[in-house]
Amino acid sequence: MLSVIVPVLLIGMLALGPIVWRVWYDHREERALKVRADVASAVRRALDGESLVSVHVEPPRPLRSGRVILSVPGGWEWLIRDAWMRVATHMPHDYELVIRAGERPTMPAPRTPDVLRRAA
Repeated sequence: MLSVIVPVLLIGMLALGPIVWRVWYDHREERALKVRADVASAVRRALDGESLVSVHVEPPRPLRSGRVILSVPGGWEWLIRDAWMRVATHMPHDYELVIRAGERPTMPAPRTPDVLRRAA
């Protein structure tokens, strides 16, 4: 009897395991999308419209909390400074806030010729 039950259970786990995993994964993604919509709405309200602030949300995984990532181009950090308080009030407790700023643009040094030529 045990020789019949074990294979049936193994085949059942192989058939239902991926389905259960996919339902769990879709639930996490759906929750992350809801968090992203809520945070993006908070950013838009804080800055009175669309801005250069990008909102990306990573869903929580086992042994790791979820992440809300706010990023802006270099030199535009003041946008996050104006919006982060409102964003923090809209985040779930199992998410962490990550702020990323791009590199600031650098101006190349002017090239000076080694020898000045005489004008003819």
